[in-house]
Amino acid sequence: AGSVCLLIQTILPCLLFAPSKSSLLLKGGTDADFAPPVDFFRFTFLHYAKLFGMSVSVERVSRGFFPKGCGEVALSVEPVRSLTPVNITERGHITKITVCVYMCGTLPSSLGERCLHT
Repeated sequence: AGSVCLLIQTILPCLLFAPSKSSLLLKGGTDADFAPPVDFFRFTFLHYAKLFGMSVSVERVSRGFFPKGCGEVALSVEPVRSLTPVNITERGHITKITVCVYMCGTLPSSLGERCLHT
């Protein structure tokens, strides 16, 4: 399955400078090897995108894993005339850590529990 997040990273510059709002439903892998998972994109990338003046929303409709894929992500992008320059030189303080384990197929739930508590 192709990574939905890699696809978003590829098309985002074009959508940001499009003449009107863009709304897409993308299908593929939401949690794929060698690509950012959709939750990283939603909770980390979009935070920084907002600092640059981007108005982008990503909603995970369903998860999709390799090799089958079949995940769905709704992407909405408001166009901009220009991006705001930012200066991010300080890392800041860690205020929260969230750990999530997602599993699919016939894997035993004990495996997820073990991952979560390791």
